[in-house]
Amino acid sequence: MIINETTEILSKRGLNRKVEISLKRRFIRNRCSGKWTDIQLNPAQAKEFSSYNFEILNHDLLLAFAPKESSLPLMMIVDPTSEASWGLSLPDFDPEFIGVEDNLISWKLADGIEFRLVVLGHLIHKEIVFTKKPSRRKFKFGISRSSGDLEKSADNLELYASVHGNRLFKFARPKILLSDEVIKLTPSISSSQYSSFNIEIIVPENILNDAEYPVILDPTVILQPGPSEGKDVYIKGGPYQDINFGSEQTVQIGRANNRTVYTLMQFKILESDGGSVPSGATINSAELAMWLWSHSGGTNSIGPYRMVREWSETLCNWNRAVYPPGNWQIAGADGENDREQTSLDTWTDVTSGDLNSWVSFHLTNTIQAIVNVGTDYGFKFHGNPSIKSQLWGSDYINDPSKRPILTIEYSEAGGFANKINFIGGKTIGLIGG
Repeated sequence: MIINETTEILSKRGLNRKVEISLKRRFIRNRCSGKWTDIQLNPAQAKEFSSYNFEILNHDLLLAFAPKESSLPLMMIVDPTSEASWGLSLPDFDPEFIGVEDNLISWKLADGIEFRLVVLGHLIHKEIVFTKKPSRRKFKFGISRSSGDLEKSADNLELYASVHGNRLFKFARPKILLSDEVIKLTPSISSSQYSSFNIEIIVPENILNDAEYPVILDPTVILQPGPSEGKDVYIKGGPYQDINFGSEQTVQIGRANNRTVYTLMQFKILESDGGSVPSGATINSAELAMWLWSHSGGTNSIGPYRMVREWSETLCNWNRAVYPPGNWQIAGADGENDREQTSLDTWTDVTSGDLNSWVSFHLTNTIQAIVNVGTDYGFKFHGNPSIKSQLWGSDYINDPSKRPILTIEYSEAGGFANKINFIGGKTIGLIGG
């Protein structure tokens, strides 16, 4: 059993359930040199954080783990731009540090109870692991802050961290994932001294009585909404034909700068690639939600084509798919060896009335084709060649909640229905309680 808002650890049978996986960045610009470097997964011995034993610096935010003094939070999160910081604690326990193994940091909380931080790309699982039925059902996380802000959502189920109104991460509503059902929990979020907050989770007693141990209480910390690899990029012709736009915050579809522009996207979907959709699944529905930031006017009819060849987010452009040698068969990724020549799904009409809101694009048949073929190269969006629509992509910085969200509902060969959310994003969301 897993209590978790975001996870890819699921039994492959049972009732409807939800997994949030992201379109994630694998690289980050070094803050000093400006050069691209790999995202850091394994905590290193702390040098910048003198009060902590381990740290991760190659990330959107700076992270510190395992304090040298018991009065400090178990994990610190620092925004390097504003120097605002937030701390995560378990105030009802006196954790005993166990150690670090690769990307796993662990503490003993009590007999039969451990606390773990598992770093998975931009995702961190913060797990309370029960190896036997615990003597308590209530668990409290303390969230402290310095300079940054904390605010509850309107429904009092989530807690956002922000700087000057820009949201950087959140604690979202946790869930219990069983082998045959999903149970949402209602956390209690209350303010404490100095504008800090406590988040309490109560595990239902009947769940603990009936569970097969070990049991994991996992209100996950996300340093990007999800562990999955993914990518997005737009390609543009004319004088822009040799430029790569893989690191832009937005994607463009239709016509921009008097040139045709397409967007390519790929999520890790298939189970064989480390995703969640198994071979032979029937896709009941697949919808991609994207936030419309700019629109030139008129109606831009936008729809997908399944890609049939490999392409690089950081190297591709109008002429080139990968390097070397890898040019598209036809410039603009338009050849039959580049993409399917028939769009399989209904196209979406985008207008100025959709500005500053979510727009849904249909992908059911496109994703089904990916499952049927068993090879996933993503999909490409075409639009009206005289109208530009600009949408927030996976590199959007100010509000990670407005990054692309792909929701897939599928049935396995045995007929059980499942639901998966792929949330595009590259920065932080703290999910859980």
